[in-house]
Amino acid sequence: MRALAILALATSAIAAVIPRNATEGVYVVALDEFGNEIHKRISEPLHSAPEARSLLDGDDELYGRDDWLANENTPTYSTYCGCGFKLNTKDTDAAVADLRKQAGFGTWYPHTAMYSVRGSTVAFMCKRGDGKGWGSSSHIGKLLKQATSACGSYVPGTAHQNQGNDGTTTSNIGIMRWYAGLDFCGKAEGAGDHSC
Repeated sequence: MRALAILALATSAIAAVIPRNATEGVYVVALDEFGNEIHKRISEPLHSAPEARSLLDGDDELYGRDDWLANENTPTYSTYCGCGFKLNTKDTDAAVADLRKQAGFGTWYPHTAMYSVRGSTVAFMCKRGDGKGWGSSSHIGKLLKQATSACGSYVPGTAHQNQGNDGTTTSNIGIMRWYAGLDFCGKAEGAGDHSC
């Protein structure tokens, strides 16, 4: 019975392994009919690092309304932190700005994940189970603020809202140091620390 439970957990995990030939840009990850990951680059880098910082500071262009979460009274969040590490600030700002711009005002996305690679940073949103995942610029911003509050500025971290209005959990949204072969969705909840 225990082996069956472990197998069930292992098979329900969402994976997204960055391919060795990945270049800077925004990608979606889907599964083909055989269960193989397909990484499709959907955008070139959208912002220069200085432009990204000014957009993140202003939040005007990147923040939109987030209807799915608009009626939340007191949402609770889970955070996971890579304490003891710092990410490159310019790479992180650019990766986050690109991901948020691509997510726009929000949509239920059918893909396993969406991610942005800039320099040494990957910013991502990963579904936490079967079905569609929610992503919007505003939602990404809110969850990254939760991760930053728990983990610290430019510390690798992930956050998700524990339950939406319809009883579903939100996607894992976070930032990490990237390298070829990184399974960022698999590692999104892997950190043992929930704050630094």
